[in-house]
Amino acid sequence: MPQLQKQMPRRARLAAPDRCCRSSGKRVERVLQLLDDLDDLIGIVGLASERIRNLLIGIALTCASFLLQAGGIALALSHPPLALASAIILFVTLLYRSVTTPLEIA
Repeated sequence: MPQLQKQMPRRARLAAPDRCCRSSGKRVERVLQLLDDLDDLIGIVGLASERIRNLLIGIALTCASFLLQAGGIALALSHPPLALASAIILFVTLLYRSVTTPLEIA
């Protein structure tokens, strides 16, 4: 064995232990890169799900608004006095709120 070491150049003998450390360092770097890519993927999914959620909320609010309007029209066609009473109560409530809320001076 000592003869084999003598035959190897000194540079090769010194570099032999480093190869093991370098390869494990590359493995750790690959794992860290994969974890970074996974984190980016989760971030992309989060951003996409936020946009989809906002879109679905907008659709739900639009549908609720249309249903409320259709309900008011149906109420006005089927029971006009009840629709008029409901409209007056809502109007008086809005007037009361506009009078009692403090003004914001910008």
